[in-house]
Amino acid sequence: MNASSGIRIAYMIGGVQLLLHVVTNGNYGVFRDELYYLDCARHLAWGYVDHPPLSIALLALTTTILGESVHAIRLFSELAGAVTVVLGALLARELGGGRTAQIVAAFTAAVVPGALVLSGFFSMNAFDLVFWALLMWLLARIVRTDDPRLWLWFGVVAGFGLLNKISVLFLGAGVAAGVVLTPLRRHLALRQPYAGSLIAMAIASPYAFWNLANDWPTLEFMANAKQYKIAKMAPHEFIGEVALAMSPPMVLIWGAGLVWLLVPKWGGRFRALGFWFLAVTTLLIALKVKPYYLFPAFIVPLAAGGCAVEAFLKRWNKRWLAVVAFVWIGLSGLLTLPLAIPVLSPDGMLAFQAKLGMGPGHYETNPVGAMPQYYSDRFGWENMTAVVAGVFENLDRDEQARTLILGSNYGEIGAINYYGPRWGLPTASGGHNNHYLWGPAVDDPLVVIHIGGSRERLEQAFESVERAATVTATYAMPYESDLPVWVCRGGRVPMDDLWEAGKRFI
Repeated sequence: MNASSGIRIAYMIGGVQLLLHVVTNGNYGVFRDELYYLDCARHLAWGYVDHPPLSIALLALTTTILGESVHAIRLFSELAGAVTVVLGALLARELGGGRTAQIVAAFTAAVVPGALVLSGFFSMNAFDLVFWALLMWLLARIVRTDDPRLWLWFGVVAGFGLLNKISVLFLGAGVAAGVVLTPLRRHLALRQPYAGSLIAMAIASPYAFWNLANDWPTLEFMANAKQYKIAKMAPHEFIGEVALAMSPPMVLIWGAGLVWLLVPKWGGRFRALGFWFLAVTTLLIALKVKPYYLFPAFIVPLAAGGCAVEAFLKRWNKRWLAVVAFVWIGLSGLLTLPLAIPVLSPDGMLAFQAKLGMGPGHYETNPVGAMPQYYSDRFGWENMTAVVAGVFENLDRDEQARTLILGSNYGEIGAINYYGPRWGLPTASGGHNNHYLWGPAVDDPLVVIHIGGSRERLEQAFESVERAATVTATYAMPYESDLPVWVCRGGRVPMDDLWEAGKRFI
């Protein structure tokens, strides 16, 4: 078989990953952020407090056509994971890799747990995988062909990437380092790289104008998240979390790929990509962001790792070594699979995690549960909504017509808006991120049902505060269990003041 057969096999590997997601994606329920993004999709705009608009437009398209089932919500994210697998093989081919390199690149991109997690539920992070992989494929093609016109296409893809997630700016900074540190710097004397940058800025400009019109909420969100939300990590802790997310046995693949890129006699022609990866890693560590921001960058060392494995196999010319390599990748994927997608029951997952001697990662300052946050945040929402519905049903008819439901965070608010219609609940509101900009669903309520919060704080705003129920959840995040549901009456302050006091951009 020729090199193109490697790409065909990559399509099959991507298809298997897609099928695995489809089969398992309903096991643990809807994720916290998905509930929020569904609310965003019901309020289409050119921007949101904590993210650009592109992914939300895709979600709105999906739900309009297919509805809001968990399978419909996650369709595009799952497809993004499969596309990333194929792009890994295409990148390996662009780096000069043949059939074996392409298959290794696709196989590793399909099984590393970090990528599986990001493509396993709906968020802009799944599409980030695609944009970074496509941009690195273009950069490799620029290096190979020395065609400066490709910078224009780079700008187009980068612009849409920024409309999906502004972390593409980190990618751009890494590209600048890769260009300056390699012979590609000669392109700095040409107009095409600058034209590409202008194209990217023009495509992403609606998000910037939205921020300008709304007093730059994204900058406020980023500052608050850095100060109050993101857990502080030392560089070695950051690297350790990333290595774990990329599967420890896979270090042999991507580590070899990084060396292959940087050694002149091997893949040194593509050193710009190696320097790019090192620059992006250094930048993200310095900025103290969450480790998963680096996950999309690993498509480069994984693709280069395929080239390194292929070169090793050609040198030794032993067929059994190829079998060992693919078995190694497969077993690595199986070892970490339950940590990436819900193939086990919750109790089974906890038992598996305990056997490995592992605990959940701690990317935020909030307390963590027994399972990783990307699992825990899929539990408890429907039960919470049922409890709130019981409180609502106990109100008088006149009160129900003027009841405002307030959640403490966008997960609680989104859960009420997703599950609540089956119980006849009104739209929920809150001050968390974009919900603050949308305002309260009821301007002059007789009753406020408040999910979470303390009696002391609520009594400053209301004359009567009654604890009407308590929400419990077995596997949810700790702050979503033993959660009080308050019934508040007799507002002490105007709604505008109450709303302003509840603003939380974080």
